[in-house]
Amino acid sequence: MIELKEEDENLILVPPSFPAALSASDLCAPPLKPLVLQPKDKANLAEWFRSLWSVPVDKGAEVTPDQFDWFFYRGRAIGVLVDLNCASFCNGKILLGSYMKKPLWVDHSATTVFNLLTSSVSVSIGGKESCFNPGQSFMVPCGHAYNIQNVMAQPAVLYFTRILAESSD
Repeated sequence: MIELKEEDENLILVPPSFPAALSASDLCAPPLKPLVLQPKDKANLAEWFRSLWSVPVDKGAEVTPDQFDWFFYRGRAIGVLVDLNCASFCNGKILLGSYMKKPLWVDHSATTVFNLLTSSVSVSIGGKESCFNPGQSFMVPCGHAYNIQNVMAQPAVLYFTRILAESSD
């Protein structure tokens, strides 16, 4: 037990059952395996990223392949970049390579909203299939099994926001 003194009246104690901060790594668990990009692939991605996210050179906020964590599954690549992470939500970007299928996954901690920037994807949530095109969004409720497949040769870039699910305690 922590003994509180008068000056600690603004201290907020977090119950031990409170989950750790949300992380994008929760989107990319086994069977995904870490991947190191080849120099040519990295250079091609860097050029493509500059066309997607053009930033004035003097601003220094360029998105690069080195900022992503890279994984592979069944010979296809997936990259994850976390832009913002705190205890109740995290957001960032996912890149699915050509025809990449993110394996079936159930997120028991958070509801996730995805917004598709490039390519087209097929999404299965709880066994229900839907197709999405650039500019469209979809939501995966906490506890629902889902997968995402890029159905085109062009890489699919999705923005994501994971929001901590409320506990039923």
